[in-house]
Amino acid sequence: MAPASTRRWLAVTLLVVTCFAAPKFDLAAQDAPQVLPAAAPQRVDPRAIAQREQERFENHRRRNLPGFRGRRPRDCQEVVGRFCYWYDEDSPEPAPEPATIIEARHHLIDVLDSLGRENPADNWIAGQRVRYLNESGRNAEALAVARECEAYGWWCDALEGFALHALGRYVESEEAYGRVLAAMRPRERCDWVSLVPHLDDDTRQVYNRHTCGEPEREAFEARVWWLSRTRYAMPGNDSRTEHFARHTYVQFLRDAPSTFTFGFDESEREVVLRFGWPVAWSRGPDNPIRPGDPESERINVVTHESTPAYRFIPPYYVIASPAVSDSIYWAVQHPPVVARYSPPYARKLLMLEHQMAIFRRGDTALVVLAYDVSKVGVDSTELQAALVLSPGQNGEAMQAFSAIVDNAPARGTLTARAPWGPL
Repeated sequence: MAPASTRRWLAVTLLVVTCFAAPKFDLAAQDAPQVLPAAAPQRVDPRAIAQREQERFENHRRRNLPGFRGRRPRDCQEVVGRFCYWYDEDSPEPAPEPATIIEARHHLIDVLDSLGRENPADNWIAGQRVRYLNESGRNAEALAVARECEAYGWWCDALEGFALHALGRYVESEEAYGRVLAAMRPRERCDWVSLVPHLDDDTRQVYNRHTCGEPEREAFEARVWWLSRTRYAMPGNDSRTEHFARHTYVQFLRDAPSTFTFGFDESEREVVLRFGWPVAWSRGPDNPIRPGDPESERINVVTHESTPAYRFIPPYYVIASPAVSDSIYWAVQHPPVVARYSPPYARKLLMLEHQMAIFRRGDTALVVLAYDVSKVGVDSTELQAALVLSPGQNGEAMQAFSAIVDNAPARGTLTARAPWGPL
């Protein structure tokens, strides 16, 4: 991803106040000089220091980005405001991040940590600490920072939910984001729970028939998130916590410059909500740095998302009738793919070789599925097989009936029971 229009070594300034002892004089009272009170030392705003250092880091990163070595299409797959978005999971991996950027980021984190420990109630510093620790892959430290946070309102819970999501602790992340939603004002909550950025046109028309807060809309949201799970047998809904983590990342960017030169705007917000935050950055093609040339300072930055990244929300015909939809439509890349998500535990999604049969036993459905993944070359000692059934009609009240087998064979059968009806 790159902006449609184009876009220092990190240093810490220390304020040193030196105090000298005044010499003693043996003077008569009438000869004593007038002593003026010493001016109080001016307090330096810790957030101002942090913001200055963060901006310096992003400028330093921008000027030291490695060159883009992928394949840029002639035409954008999608234009989002000032951004040209394209998806190509077959491109070469982005160039490794230069050591100078890594060192500068570590230095920035050290500065933020020092200021944050002295100012645990500063929401901006706490947020940027979690942001750059996550960027460095230090998510356990990010969680510790979130739990030390003393900022007012729901921000600390949002940071905790973000860090827990990054650690793959999705049940706890859902709990943290549940506290965030409970503490929000109605308008904020409606913005955070809205599915609009992820929906195709057909689904959006149905979704917008009801307004935020109406039971019908909340049931629809719960239904969509249940159907959007990548692994139905895994505790917690990582698709939903990914959605809230993206909203948290948007908050990181609102008052803190990213690598793009033009600053945060609604276009960048939409890109983050739909496709996630970047995992790597490159200098765009044909964009060299030329000393003394102001135009070359407008660096064209290309950001890289995690790949493979699959359809975030199933299309409308799956949401409307999951029991009769063909499985080929659930996660394949047929356009339009409005939003994407790359589950960290699912590096590849494949169609499953299988046969299935359903038998009625009174008021119970007996479902038998025979599967074969032997041609994929998986290690059966690490294979988990799951058959999950649900009526799929009642939002949060949807009940799942499942059969889960650990250390499953590469070829085998699964049997699950559920109430008779569409499943």
